[in-house]
Amino acid sequence: MFKEVLARMDLATAPSVALVLFMGLFVGVAAWLMLSRNDRHFDQMNKLPLDGGEVDR
Repeated sequence: MFKEVLARMDLATAPSVALVLFMGLFVGVAAWLMLSRNDRHFDQMNKLPLDGGEVDR
């Protein structure tokens, strides 16, 4: 099945499909990071350079 799809696909289609997949992945990861509920962890990591590099776990 994949051989048939690849045989019928022209050379300009593959980069377009890869771009759409990459952009979907990028938007998904960005949304996951923005909507995650790790605000305390993000605040702690944000202050890390000011605290001298010590991490409370």
